[in-house]
Amino acid sequence: MRYKKLLEARKEHLEGQGHQGVQNNTEQSDALQEKLYKLDEDTREVITMRYYSELSFKEIAKLRGEPIGTSLSKVHRGLKKLRELMEQ
Repeated sequence: MRYKKLLEARKEHLEGQGHQGVQNNTEQSDALQEKLYKLDEDTREVITMRYYSELSFKEIAKLRGEPIGTSLSKVHRGLKKLRELMEQ
């Protein structure tokens, strides 16, 4: 549920950037949201924390109670998987 709120906030932000840009950004945002939900919950959470909540890797690691290297790896692998999904 909180992911949906974060994505909606991002969408509203993009809508404030002008009509033409909004249409393209909205389409990209919708596609990204669809692909994001195809990731497992753990991966989706770290990506959301990093890029939508704009938390540092240190903050993510602290919140999740894991080493910073683990958080870095999860985000890296998640982004790789997300790119693969977006290319399909």
